[in-house]
Amino acid sequence: MPHRRPTGLTLIEVLVALALWGLITALMTQGLDVMLRGQQYQLQRNDHQARLQASLSQWQTDLDLMDSTYTGFVPLDWNGRVLRWVRHSAAPMQGQRRVVAWGLQDGRWVRWQSEATSQPGELWLAWQSASKALEQTSAASEWMPINGWQVFYYRNDGWSNPWSSAESTGALPDAIRLQLDLQPQGEWQGRLQWDWLRPTWSVNRS
Repeated sequence: MPHRRPTGLTLIEVLVALALWGLITALMTQGLDVMLRGQQYQLQRNDHQARLQASLSQWQTDLDLMDSTYTGFVPLDWNGRVLRWVRHSAAPMQGQRRVVAWGLQDGRWVRWQSEATSQPGELWLAWQSASKALEQTSAASEWMPINGWQVFYYRNDGWSNPWSSAESTGALPDAIRLQLDLQPQGEWQGRLQWDWLRPTWSVNRS
């Protein structure tokens, strides 16, 4: 009578199959972890880039709408921590003004704005309270995580510190240079520089 070979897997074959399955599972898990970390990094990068673009866009808009004709008081002031100025209001509140202020608060570049008004007295009160209001986190809008910031004015064909500029004359600078020391976040780190040119500035060359 012929000998019949038993069917099924041997113990060695089962152990080899389990080892291969464990290896495949480990490789799949590692690949999934790398993919998830890469996706998370990309999301954080996109969020940081969006914040940076939104911050600079708002900064640019505020400066573009600066009221250079206002005579109630000097409509631009830098005290070493906060930059504040008077700007026109956009539609539907055209014809009114508001005070905006930017500064550093708890490692964040923050912005504050007053209510739009056409009353000089209300605007003056907003101007006086701008720096204090900016320090109240609940009243300010957080934009960018930064370690520090500085501004420079362009006057008389050169850049200078606002305190060394002829600020007492009331003349607005031809341009404002913004420098932000970004907090390290992936590839976003170091110093960022952004120059704003006054829309009504015309360069005269003889």
